[in-house]
Order: sequence, then C-alpha cells, then structure tokens
Amino acid sequence: MNRPEREQEEHRSILEAWRRLSSAETEAMEAGDWVHLARVQDAKATLQDRLSRSEYVPDRNDNDPGLGSLMSEILERERSNLRLLDRRKDEAKVEQAAVECSRRNLRRQQKLFVGRTATSWQCYS
Repeated sequence: MNRPEREQEEHRSILEAWRRLSSAETEAMEAGDWVHLARVQDAKATLQDRLSRSEYVPDRNDNDPGLGSLMSEILERERSNLRLLDRRKDEAKVEQAAVECSRRNLRRQQKLFVGRTATSWQCYS
C-alpha cells in the first residue's frame, strides 16, 4: 500500500470511529448519561486532533466511493445530535423552572409555618 492509500485508509478509519462515537453520543444523551457523554466527546476531540494533523484531503477523484456517504452520514448524525441536545437542554430548563417554583413555594410555606409557630409559643409564655 502506497502512502496516499495509507493516508486514505487512516482517514476512513478515523471517520468510522467518529461515526461510532456519534452513535454513542446519541445513546448517552437519550439516556441522560452526561458523564458518558463527556467521555465520548473527549474521544471525539482526540479524533478531531488526528484529522487536523492528517495530510490526506479527500477530493472528487478519490477511488473510495463510500467515503462521501460516510461523511454525509456523520454530518446528519451530528445535526441530529445537536437537535437532541437542544431538546434535552430545553427539558432541563423546564425542570429547573419547576424546581425553582417548588423551592419558592416551600420557602413561603416555611415562613408561614415559622410565623404561626412563634405566635403559638408566645401564647404559652
């Protein structure tokens, strides 16, 4: 295998790993496993570094017809993951707002209870 073929094979290998990691990213977001998601994103950062150091630049004359479809699949998965992440963030914001509302209600209830308790104890003094 000559150098351009090796570079092309390495590029394909990196992209296939990226596709697997993008799928793992989807699964982690769907499961709400943010620790695993962080690990997956760290692994993707490593792949991105390898891609940026690579001297291989795909072009239309490549003799690997599946490379374009692989890249298209990865781009679609990345877009899908971005939409999923946006939905999960929106869900978290709604949940956070509900928790904040509950916290405020509990605080109000606590103030009412503390006020009544103090008044009741004052009756026995």
